[in-house]
Amino acid sequence: MLGHLIYLAALAVLAVGINAKGLGEIGSFLLVLGAIGMWRYSWAMLNFLRALYYTRWRFPRLRRSAERDYARRPVPAHAFFMVTTYKIEASTTARVYRSIIEAAARSPGGATVVASVVDGADVRAIGSLFARARRRHPHLRL
Repeated sequence: MLGHLIYLAALAVLAVGINAKGLGEIGSFLLVLGAIGMWRYSWAMLNFLRALYYTRWRFPRLRRSAERDYARRPVPAHAFFMVTTYKIEASTTARVYRSIIEAAARSPGGATVVASVVDGADVRAIGSLFARARRRHPHLRL
């Protein structure tokens, strides 16, 4: 953020130092181009400020409220995991699904893994991984 402020201060110093009478035709062009640039970067600054507000103030409040509401639930929520694979190496697919199964197993309210696959080999590999995990974690669903 400090870098942005230094940049804007340097631009302001340069803008103040321009002699408007000596610019001529090119000066009008530069003035229009500068106005367009200011308009464009004012939108960037607006979005930057909105993001700053959201990450520093709004989101933490929303999160605390959601966590408080979740803690009051009589039964933990059932988690759903959506995973897609398409022409990915079998070793990568296995690592991904092992990780998802481990995360799903930690869900106190149970979990369902939704696997979106197109290859029969993936279906068999995922089914095998899930069958082994299901013995240890019967609350999981595929």
